[in-house]
Amino acid sequence: CRVPNGYIGLKNIITGFRNTTQQSYYMSETLKYLYLLFVDSSVIPLDKYVFNTEAHPIKKKYNSN
Repeated sequence: CRVPNGYIGLKNIITGFRNTTQQSYYMSETLKYLYLLFVDSSVIPLDKYVFNTEAHPIKKKYNSN
């Protein structure tokens, strides 16, 4: 949820009870995935790189063709 100083989560979606902190992974992971969705494919060519579960690019050692 957007709040004046950042983003927080909901503890209960029915009552709207909110957390009081922003999770550390929001900036490091969520925004990284958002960036990867919209970045030009030439920045990180997918024929040369794969991504681990935290979206870190890892260079392929061989071509799968």
